[in-house]
Amino acid sequence: MTDGPVLRALFRAHLWLSARLLPVLVGRRDFESVLKLAPLRSPAPYRDLPWTYIVQRVNRTVRRPWFMRDRRCLREGLLGFRFLRMAGLDPELRFGVDAKSMHEP
Repeated sequence: MTDGPVLRALFRAHLWLSARLLPVLVGRRDFESVLKLAPLRSPAPYRDLPWTYIVQRVNRTVRRPWFMRDRRCLREGLLGFRFLRMAGLDPELRFGVDAKSMHEP
């Protein structure tokens, strides 16, 4: 599918639905389980979309979250990683973790 209005509409609908379902999928899972939501391999149905468009749409979608307000970075990172991966790109996912939130082993 080439970049066009149909592909962009499909992408926006998929992104919107994924953003709304992400809080349910994350729930009270541990961090390792949450990271499994960001697949290392996936099909590339959005390979014809420019990466700048994908990043802009992800940022716009997470701008006013209904849920996960306190975890915006996690939400934005997972969605961005997932959709950039579906565009055939090789993104890196990085998080900063507050040392006070970590439990001693």
